[in-house]
Amino acid sequence: MQLTGLKTRKEAIDYALSQAERAAKIAKLFAPLRRSKEELRNLLDPKYDLITLREQEKPQAKLNNLVRRDVIVGDPEDLVHLDWSKECSKSGPEIHLID
Repeated sequence: MQLTGLKTRKEAIDYALSQAERAAKIAKLFAPLRRSKEELRNLLDPKYDLITLREQEKPQAKLNNLVRRDVIVGDPEDLVHLDWSKECSKSGPEIHLID
């Protein structure tokens, strides 16, 4: 009763009966599908390779779908090594007050 949070014995019995009924319905539903091991072996074509099919259907990384484009004109290293010395002064930033 602690696992299910039920408070009374009646609730516990009702719960157990409903679960037993549910299990019986599921067993009855799948009963026609039960087959022997030999029948299960003969269901699939021997050439059918499940592992190969799973590898083919495995989702690819999204980045693999991107198309490579040449959008940078020039040397990309030039973008990294910009010279900011002209933009800054040694005395600190200039402050411009608006009147």
